[in-house]
Amino acid sequence: MSNADVPADSLLSAKYGRASYQDCFSASLDASDARGPVGLFFGLLHPAPKWVTMLMTIRNFCVQFVGLKSTDESAFGIQKPEAEYEVGDKIDFFKITNLSKNEVIVTAHDSHLDSFFSMYIKESDGRREVFMTSVVETKGRLGNIYMFVIAPFHRLIVRRSLKRLSS
Repeated sequence: MSNADVPADSLLSAKYGRASYQDCFSASLDASDARGPVGLFFGLLHPAPKWVTMLMTIRNFCVQFVGLKSTDESAFGIQKPEAEYEVGDKIDFFKITNLSKNEVIVTAHDSHLDSFFSMYIKESDGRREVFMTSVVETKGRLGNIYMFVIAPFHRLIVRRSLKRLSS
C-alpha cells in the first residue's frame, strides 16, 4: 500500500487538491481477482478487523453528541450481487453517486462535512491496481476538529484494508 496520485480520469480528480482533507492510496491486485469497484469497496470495509470495529464503536459514541452521523451496523454487508448495484443504492451508510466499470464513488454528508470516496480500478499489461481516494470538505470548526482527530486513523485503516484486499 502506497501513497498514490489520483488517477487522472477518476471523477474525484477534479475535487482533489481543493478539499479540506484528501488522500489516495493504491495497491496491486491479484490478476485472478475479478471483483469490480463495488465488490472491492465492500472488501475494503468487510470483514472489519476487531480493532477497527472497536474504533468505530468509540467514534459512534462520541459523534452522537455533536450531530455527526453514526454507522448503523444492521445495514452493513452486501445486500445483492455486485452487478445489480446502481447509482442511488447504498453500500453500508454510503450512497453511490457514480458507478462505472472502473470506478464507484460513494458519499456521506452531514452538517459538519461532505465526504467523497472513490474505489478505482486501473488495468494495464495484465495487471490490476486499485486506488482508494478520499476527499472531505469540512464545514466549520467542528468539521475541521473532527478531521484532525480522525485523519490518522482513517489513513491507517485504509492502508491496512488495502493490504487485505491485495493479499
